[in-house]
Amino acid sequence: MFKPAKMPIFAELPNAKVVDQQRGWDLAASSGRGDWTVGVKLVRLWGDSRFKDLMIITDVQQIRGAPEDVRHLVRTVAAADGSSTKQLFPRDPGQAGLDQAESYVMMLRGSRVSAVPQTGSKIVRADAVASQVNIGRIGMLRASWNAALIDELAAFPNGQHDDQVDALSLAFNQMSTRVSSLERWIALST
Repeated sequence: MFKPAKMPIFAELPNAKVVDQQRGWDLAASSGRGDWTVGVKLVRLWGDSRFKDLMIITDVQQIRGAPEDVRHLVRTVAAADGSSTKQLFPRDPGQAGLDQAESYVMMLRGSRVSAVPQTGSKIVRADAVASQVNIGRIGMLRASWNAALIDELAAFPNGQHDDQVDALSLAFNQMSTRVSSLERWIALST
């Protein structure tokens, strides 16, 4: 589904205007050998034709830990991201998913944070971001997490883990819903 070889890898963030920053989270229920809790930060750039509407993954954080360890990581990362980055948590159907998402929103009150309803399968939610990866419109900063992300993208949907894909899909889908109004604002302000 994903062709991560098409993703440009940058040594540093290109010199272009950052117009949006969002971090999608995928929260794991286990602390052992199961899934990871992952936060993927996606930045949208606007610049000359090389960087017009380019998105770059600038950071991936992950942990397998007890609930208090996960909460500590989320608070620490959100503080480091600052107010320019919106923190996004999946609001899965069912009471447990609603409670979990709302508890993270309350924990980060005062920050830019949102609980986002999840609908459709993981494959459906990943389809739009995969299409952009596959044409090279989503890149990443060179970092220690690159290999693990590339491996997971390449194996999706049949790989052992999909936590990074879920977090990336959440950030991308929320960012792309803002595209048309953002493009109008940029056109008027330039």
